[in-house]
Amino acid sequence: MKQFAGLVTMTNVLKASQRVANGTATEKDITRLAASSINEDLAKRIAAQFSKHGDEQDGILLAKAADWSDRSAREAFRAAVVRDVDRIIVTPGQDKPLWMSTELGKTIGQFKSFYVSAMQRTVLAGIQQRDAATLSGVVVSLGLGAMAYWAKQTFAGQAPSDKPSVWAVEAFDRSGLMAYLTEVNAMSEKLTRGQFGLSAFTGEQVSRYASRNVTSTFLGPTPGAIADIFEVSGAIFAGNATRADLRKTRLLMPMQNLFYIRLLLDEVEKATGDALDLPETRK
Repeated sequence: MKQFAGLVTMTNVLKASQRVANGTATEKDITRLAASSINEDLAKRIAAQFSKHGDEQDGILLAKAADWSDRSAREAFRAAVVRDVDRIIVTPGQDKPLWMSTELGKTIGQFKSFYVSAMQRTVLAGIQQRDAATLSGVVVSLGLGAMAYWAKQTFAGQAPSDKPSVWAVEAFDRSGLMAYLTEVNAMSEKLTRGQFGLSAFTGEQVSRYASRNVTSTFLGPTPGAIADIFEVSGAIFAGNATRADLRKTRLLMPMQNLFYIRLLLDEVEKATGDALDLPETRK
């Protein structure tokens, strides 16, 4: 994905620089180049280096920046491409809060830095731009979110909901458009048992949060996994283990959620529960 985004971004930067050099640049071209710290002089130098060393193949402009003799133009061009690619394919960087770089913060914020970066690079940037490209990105994100929901339910052997409200909520949640508000929603749903949050619109818990326990939601997956281990071990030694405990044990396995082995593990889990005659819940 990053390679594809890099080709598109490289072509856009080079074409915008060419338009600046030719005097046909639009206000949007100038604004986008300026956002990457490329002024008119640098844009003209980038266009000159491309015309001398670059190439075009099927509409894709290949910079071949390694051959450029203008070092400042090369560095500015590369920085612009990296910046836009990291914004398109959100890559957490220095835009996350400092506490997430501490040892405790890394544990609590595990897998949460994406949402923080998405707020800065996608949501706020889109609100500021407010153009057709932003609207197109929103629509594509929602479509991909809905597709992710369908794929997850299908590979899990579960039928997707027939409620339009569930599809809308799942698409919105999985689109990434909520950024760190996704975690806020997850916490509010756990605190209120679905009475406040996206679940309030559908009456069903958002599928991504269904397997999370309270500890995992608030303190991250590592403390959550430790809490599950203690709960399962306690149930085993107390002699009142249930199928829910068996599922928690299965969820601790590495790679258990890969779609091509998930169905097999589902059958193993069901057969094990039947063999041990485990009840659904504790009596």
